[in-house]
Amino acid sequence: MIRVVPAEMEQLLAELLPWSETWRQPLEPSQLRCRDRKDQVFLDLALSASVAVLVSGDADLLALHDQRMVPAILDAARFRVWLQQQPQA
Repeated sequence: MIRVVPAEMEQLLAELLPWSETWRQPLEPSQLRCRDRKDQVFLDLALSASVAVLVSGDADLLALHDQRMVPAILDAARFRVWLQQQPQA
């Protein structure tokens, strides 16, 4: 498990918030299953909202990274790399 200290958390949130949106539609249950049932809601939300990236430090969600799916499931370090590759708004 990766521990994030408060200063790193604030930096990560500052990077994430411009990319964040509120989802108010119903969630569609995914065919893809997470090992931990409590994490399934995050996967279902990401897929229902058609997001490009799901950022997580959770090992059960990150285990799905190899599924080559959209959204990409990335940890914070990989998200920063992905973010740097995106066109400037």
